[in-house]
Amino acid sequence: MGKKFTKRILKIIFIDFIIYGILYFPIWWYSRGLFKVLLKSQKILSDAWENLGLSIQIKYLFKPMYAQRDLAGILISFFMRLLMLIYKSICMIFVLLWSAVLFLLWAFLPIIVIYGIIVNYNFLKTQ
Repeated sequence: MGKKFTKRILKIIFIDFIIYGILYFPIWWYSRGLFKVLLKSQKILSDAWENLGLSIQIKYLFKPMYAQRDLAGILISFFMRLLMLIYKSICMIFVLLWSAVLFLLWAFLPIIVIYGIIVNYNFLKTQ
């Protein structure tokens, strides 16, 4: 009973670790993992759009604030909303860039790690 149990445990460890852990990892990383990161990036961008209220800023750009219908109120409202729209658009661009950097980092991280291992292995081999 002890040999069969040990043999079964070693088989499970071999299949789970070697096959699924090492051989399936690159397939998962560039298929499901990359798709999950893409969905997360999309969620981050949509949340940033909603939190910054860009659609509201665009919608009400030409509406006067506080029902000020005189010329001064219209001009002040327009330029204040324009400044806010510019500021929030810049913030959205930073979120977009950050999301793109994280997505590209996810895509190229295994390649960077393998390159680092090869370079360090060759460095240690020469010494």
